[in-house]
Amino acid sequence: MMATVLRCDCGTPWSECVYTVQRSGVHRWLYYRCPTCLREWTIQEDVPDKADPVTSGEVLEVHRLAEGGDLSELFR
Repeated sequence: MMATVLRCDCGTPWSECVYTVQRSGVHRWLYYRCPTCLREWTIQEDVPDKADPVTSGEVLEVHRLAEGGDLSELFR
């Protein structure tokens, strides 16, 4: 199975883009800037509550990503 590579509108992979992370209690914002075209965009993610129990599906997903060698996606 091939992993989808996210890209800027100009075609530069997100892994080559510069980003900054800002966190609050319930949200995390990732501010991206493309080094090629200088386009900027923001992604908001919900931060999981660390007090919530981990589901078996989440454990299996971590193992799937680790076995596939997609460590960049695993650590996001």
